[in-house]
Amino acid sequence: FNPVDGKGIKNENITRFDYALVESDDMPLSEQDAFYRKLELPIACLVSSGGKSIHAIVKVNAKDSDEYRRRVDFLYDFLDKNGLKVDKQNRNPSRLSRMPGVTRNGNQQTLIATNIGRRDWDEWMDFVEGISDELPSLTFLADALKNPIILPEELIGGLLRVGHKMIVSGSSKAGKSFLLMELALAL
Repeated sequence: FNPVDGKGIKNENITRFDYALVESDDMPLSEQDAFYRKLELPIACLVSSGGKSIHAIVKVNAKDSDEYRRRVDFLYDFLDKNGLKVDKQNRNPSRLSRMPGVTRNGNQQTLIATNIGRRDWDEWMDFVEGISDELPSLTFLADALKNPIILPEELIGGLLRVGHKMIVSGSSKAGKSFLLMELALAL
């Protein structure tokens, strides 16, 4: 899927470093497909291998072999950290993928999807940085209602609890200071 110079099919014959192959054999096909889509990888095409994996041809848009290597290393590490064990033998730019429409061991290799996820590498990197922005995870109301909050004991019935704060405000000479002194005595 990366073009060659016509003199061979090895890494040194690659003329552009546009795509990388991502493949995993460690989870069911439906989970692999969902995983690729969830992480919004910039995928040119998804191809069923006719076996136990889906090949994702990911747009890496590297300017040279060094940048290709860095981007593929980042991609594979990112996927690994997010739970997809990637076949690391596919790191080289001259790697081949499966051919949709061809039968392999009695199973049809098929084209599943084209141009899914983010448009290109840079757009995907913006997405990845958003995933790891260190914001707290979302809390859903249904989960919060399952585990009700245990409230501290009341200091002032219906008004103030232990560890909470209270503000007393009012116009000048309204009696704020006396109210606070009376509250302190009552406590």
